[in-house]
Amino acid sequence: MKKLLALVVSFLMLGQVFGANLQAFKERFEFVREDGKLMLVRDKSITTSFNLKLYVEFIKELLIKEQALMNTEMDYDQNLRDLFEEQDMSLVQNLYGDKADIELIVDSMKELKGINFEAIFANKQFKEFVNKVELKLKDVLLMADPRIMANVADSAFFYKKNVTYQVMTWALSLAKKMFSQVPMLNTASYVVKKMAKMFADKRLFHQNMLLHYLEKFPAEELGITHEEANLVFSSIYESRIPWFAFWESSAAKANWSRYGTSKFFQNVRMVNNNFRTVRRSYDSVGKRLNYGFQNAVYKGRNVVLNLFDKEYMFSKKPSIAMELDSPKKVKRMRTILHLAGLGSSFLPLPSWIKDIAQNFIKSFYEKQQLTEGALVAHFEVNENEEMIKKVVNQYLNPFDSIYR
Repeated sequence: MKKLLALVVSFLMLGQVFGANLQAFKERFEFVREDGKLMLVRDKSITTSFNLKLYVEFIKELLIKEQALMNTEMDYDQNLRDLFEEQDMSLVQNLYGDKADIELIVDSMKELKGINFEAIFANKQFKEFVNKVELKLKDVLLMADPRIMANVADSAFFYKKNVTYQVMTWALSLAKKMFSQVPMLNTASYVVKKMAKMFADKRLFHQNMLLHYLEKFPAEELGITHEEANLVFSSIYESRIPWFAFWESSAAKANWSRYGTSKFFQNVRMVNNNFRTVRRSYDSVGKRLNYGFQNAVYKGRNVVLNLFDKEYMFSKKPSIAMELDSPKKVKRMRTILHLAGLGSSFLPLPSWIKDIAQNFIKSFYEKQQLTEGALVAHFEVNENEEMIKKVVNQYLNPFDSIYR
C-alpha cells in the first residue's frame, strides 16, 4: 500500500515532460546579446536593492516568536528532541562531552531564552552599526549584479568580484570595536555573517533553477545554441569557485567551452553512485525529478530527497528536501537550526569548538535550501503552484522575494 501511495504521489508531482511549460522560464531569464553573440544570462525577477534591515527584522521576528514558545510550551525541550530524533550527531557528541547528541541544539536554544533581543535591536548603537555595515556592503555586493546568472564572455567574471570575505573581516572587526557586551557583540556578528551570505545566496538559488532547465530542455527550446548552453554551464560553475582557489579559476579559463558541463555531469555521476550505496535504506524509490531530486518512501513517509546534499557533514544519506506528509517539518527544523547557530555562540565552550559546532549546525540546511531552486523550477514547469509555495516557504532568505 505504501509503495502504491508513493507511486501516486510521484505521478501527481511529476506531470509529463511533454506537457512541460516554459512560460515561467521565458518570463524570468533573459539572454543578453551583443551583435548576435550571447554575453549574459540575467534573471529579471531578482531585485538589485540591498537593505540589511530586511534580515534584522527577519531574525528579530524569529527570535521573539521562539522565545514566546519557550515560555509557553511545557515540553519545549522535548519537542526539539523529537523534531531531531532521527539525526545522528555523533561528531558533536564527541566534542560536547558525554551529553546526548541533540543536546547541543537544545542547549543552544536555551541560551537564547533570557536575552532581551527587543532591547538589542532597538539599541541606538546597534542601529548605527547596521547602518555602517549596510553602506559598506551595498556598493561592494552590487559590483557583481545579483541578476547576472552567467557571464559567458568572461571566464573569470565572478572570481574577480568575489570580495565577500574581505568585507566580512572588516564588519566583524567593527563589531568588536563598537560592542563590549557579549549579547550585543554576538548578535551583531551573527547578523553580519548571515546577511552577507544570504544576499549572495540569491544567485545560487536562481542558478539552480536555471540548471534544471538546462538539463531538462534542448538548448534550442530555451533560445540558445548547444554551444552557448555549454558556456552558461561554465559560467555558473565559475561563479562557485571560492575566492582562494586560484588554481580552479585557471582550470576554468583553460577549458571554458566544457568546464561547466564536465563539472555538472561529474557531480551527477557522483551522486548517482552515492545513492546506490544507501538505496536499501528506503522503503521504496519513486521517479527522479531532475538531476538533484528523487521521490522516495522513508520509514513509511513520503519524501523528496536532495541527492546533491547530505543530511549534514559526514552523513552518507541524502538530505530530505520535503516531507510530503508533514510539509511544515523541514521549515521548522531549519528555523531552529538558524537560531541555534546564534545560541551556540553563547555556550560556555572554547571558541574552536563553537566554530566546529556552528559549521556542523549549518551543514543541515544552508546548502540544501539553495539546491532546492532546481525543485522550484521543476514545479514551475509542471505549473504546480501548491508545491512551489511549499518549497519557497522553507527557503529562509528574506532577501529573495521569489513567489512571495
